[in-house]
Amino acid sequence: MNIYDFDGTLYDGDSTFDFILYSLKKHPSLLRFLPSQGWAFALYAAKRISKTAMKERFYRMLTGYDAESLLESFWDTHQHKVFPWYPGQ
Repeated sequence: MNIYDFDGTLYDGDSTFDFILYSLKKHPSLLRFLPSQGWAFALYAAKRISKTAMKERFYRMLTGYDAESLLESFWDTHQHKVFPWYPGQ
């Protein structure tokens, strides 16, 4: 089994950040999650919650739409950012 750090190793950039921006462009109503995401990040930065708890709060936005369908369309438009040396490219 091969295990990689995906972002920066197999993918040119930060795939989470790119997906969030893509999601916001497709569904601007997801902006409603930004205050709670910012608060979760602030609590994590202040060491009041764990990284896992911060991510749980941050990714609640995935409940605001059909994430699976959006993820498929994201990869259709971002596949080019996966480095060409990776098998399957």
